[in-house]
Amino acid sequence: MDTAISGGDFAVGANGLPRLVSGREELLQRAYILLRVPVGSFCYEKELGSEIPLLEQDGEFTLRAAEAAQEALRDLAGVTVSGVQADFSGQNAVCTVALETDLYGSLEVVLELPKEDASGDV
Repeated sequence: MDTAISGGDFAVGANGLPRLVSGREELLQRAYILLRVPVGSFCYEKELGSEIPLLEQDGEFTLRAAEAAQEALRDLAGVTVSGVQADFSGQNAVCTVALETDLYGSLEVVLELPKEDASGDV
C-alpha cells in the first residue's frame, strides 16, 4: 500500500486525508515514478529514476527509451518492458511504455515529456 500522488503532491480523498493506493494502481504509480523521474535527480537515492526524460528526442529515442525503461524497472518484481512508442507530433513529447506484469497482465505507462526545440534544448 502507498500514498497516491497527483500533480507532484499527495492526492486527497473525500475526507481530506491522503488517499491510499494498492494493487494495480500502486504498481502503475511506482512504475510511472521510476520512469518519469530523471535518474540522479532525487538527492536521497541517486539511482532512482530513468534516463528517459534525459534522452535526445530523435530517431533512436524508442530503442534507447526501451533500454532505459528496462534498467529503471529492473527491481520492480514481476514487471517486464514489452515495448515503447514515442509521439513527437504534439505540444509535448509522449512516450508510452508497455509492460507485462505477473499479477495484472498488460499495462501501459504514459509519460509526457517537454518537447525539444530544433537545437535540442527543452
